[in-house]
Amino acid sequence: MQDIRLDRLHDLALPPEVGPWPLAPGWWVVIALVVIAGAWIARRAFVARRRSAYRREALRELDRARTAIDASVVLRRCALVVLPREAVAALVGDAWADWLRDRAPIAMPREVRDAFAADVYRLDAAKDDDACLAYARAWVRAHRGADERRSPATPTTTDTATEART
Repeated sequence: MQDIRLDRLHDLALPPEVGPWPLAPGWWVVIALVVIAGAWIARRAFVARRRSAYRREALRELDRARTAIDASVVLRRCALVVLPREAVAALVGDAWADWLRDRAPIAMPREVRDAFAADVYRLDAAKDDDACLAYARAWVRAHRGADERRSPATPTTTDTATEART
């Protein structure tokens, strides 16, 4: 047997450590997908925020409103954002109150419906301004916009206007 001296042995030479750069092609694909998804989400959030700007403005106006007349004016201005002027101008009386009721998934109390249908412009009418303002705030938050899908059971504005004339 040979005499092996351990002091002549050297440590193993290890290869250099693998650094994080350059990345493998799969990581570049993942990064690209994350950037694209982030841009898409940011764009959708920006468009949604811009699309609902009228709601935030209407809620600010309702905070300053004091009467049912003020609430009705703000609701009509919101309706002008959702529909063309020709369609909104035709909505008066019961058709206006029915349109408000049909555009939001919240219940409209009878006294609010009466106030918006006819009593809001009568000086001698007894109306509950607080109830009208509360309903108007809830309606602004919950109503469907022009580009939101309607369920088939919900009458459209033209259906409501046609029913009011018959």
